[in-house]
Amino acid sequence: MTSPAASEIMAMLRADRAANSQTPLALAVRRSRFEERARLVPIPATLSVIPTDFGGVRCDVLTPPGASEAPTMLYLHGGAYCLGSPRSHRELIGRIAHAAGMKAVAPDYRLAPEHPFPAALDDAMSVYGAILESTGAPPTALAGDSAGGGLALALLVALRDRKLPTPRAAAVISPWTDLTLSGASMIQRASLDPYLSPDSLEKSAAAYAGDTSRRDPLISPLFANLAGLPPLLVEVGSLEILFDDAARFVDRARAAGCDARLVVGDQLFHIYHGFPTLPEARDGTDRVGGFLARFR
Repeated sequence: MTSPAASEIMAMLRADRAANSQTPLALAVRRSRFEERARLVPIPATLSVIPTDFGGVRCDVLTPPGASEAPTMLYLHGGAYCLGSPRSHRELIGRIAHAAGMKAVAPDYRLAPEHPFPAALDDAMSVYGAILESTGAPPTALAGDSAGGGLALALLVALRDRKLPTPRAAAVISPWTDLTLSGASMIQRASLDPYLSPDSLEKSAAAYAGDTSRRDPLISPLFANLAGLPPLLVEVGSLEILFDDAARFVDRARAAGCDARLVVGDQLFHIYHGFPTLPEARDGTDRVGGFLARFR
């Protein structure tokens, strides 16, 4: 049963989306508000956050207590490829890193429309390669949410195709795997989803893909050959228009021989894990972190 706190947040999200649909906001304003809202959520004083550079890409290195010598998790933030940063996701990344017993590297990858595909993937690959070169080993784990979840899965495909070592495991939350928006849930759950709308995703998909086909497997990893990927955990809320992006990806990964697990948050919404006051969010990040910790 959904917690009262989750019901309150969904009501807030619906009201916020309705207001924005009446008066669409400029991208610069959306980006600013996205960051401002995240700053309202404090991070633990015990979480170390050090800005650094990997492969020419600015990153945050987040280290929970006792994890200074721990394996590395590469985390790719969400934001529909047009919003967000390591700063906007610090609390969520820190919670997952703590649960996994790992330090996290979060790239500030380039955003669309100023930098369409393949800029974000190139940045993720540069950071991954720099970690591999500096430590002699790939990141132990790969994680991400929403567009960052889709980007993480595309990175796995690119690493495999380039015959580079892959992480031991990956976990993604509400991943955007199909920028063609062909999933049935895009229509069937549009009235249920309190957060996302097909119209907003259409605009972001066009901005990110640019002149490249949205069926390109490195844009929409749902359409990739998924053989040879490491163990995967995919989490999604049952109310999401991106539900089929998660469910179909897991089905295709299993068909390709991958160890892939789908966890559905009943009556929950897009990246509910990112709202730390929710008991469902804490349970979710404990699951994600616990899954990745198995591969340390």
